This record gives sequence, structure tokens and C-alpha cells, in this order.
Amino acid sequence: MEKSGDIKTIKSSNGEVAAISRLKSMNSDDIKSTLKNILSLENADLKKVKQFKTIAVLGNVIVAIVAMGKLQPKINILLRKLRNEGDNRNPAIVAKQKEIEAKLQQN
Repeated sequence: MEKSGDIKTIKSSNGEVAAISRLKSMNSDDIKSTLKNILSLENADLKKVKQFKTIAVLGNVIVAIVAMGKLQPKINILLRKLRNEGDNRNPAIVAKQKEIEAKLQQN
């Protein structure tokens, strides 16, 4: 390439180098329309990203609600049954109940 003030920019599919002259003037309408196109694409993509994030957050909240509201209590009861020989009552409540019964028997 000659030293003509051109800047190498893109290689085409056949391997040739396309160049842009630094001296060539640019049409302001072309620049404005290109900028408008870029901004419209950016806004459309941002809307899609926001929608995806909203759906993802709501999905995670629903999964957490199900896990904490349904699964955790069932797992706790199952573990109590396994640890306490089939008794699924809360050990703290059982201990407190025995303590109260013992006090009542003393009186």
C-alpha cells in the first residue's frame, strides 16, 4: 500500500484490504442516521436484557419460596424422624413440655 494517507481498516472475504481515506469528507446526514441506528439497536437490546433479568429474578424468587416454604419443612420433619426414632416433634418443644410436666407433678 502506498503512503497516501489511507488507514487500513477491514480485510474483505477475498483477503483484500479495504481502506478509508483520512481526507475524504463525511456526510453529516449519514453520520446522524448511523448514530440513530446504533442507538435504536442499543435500546432494543437493553429492553430485552431488562426483560430477561426481570424474568430471571422472578424465577429465582419463586424457586426460593418453594424451597423455603415447602421443601425445608418437609426435610426438617424427615430428619427429626430419623434422629428421634420416628418422633417428628421438635426436640426443644418436647424438652420444654417434659420440664413443665415435671414442675406440675412436683406441685
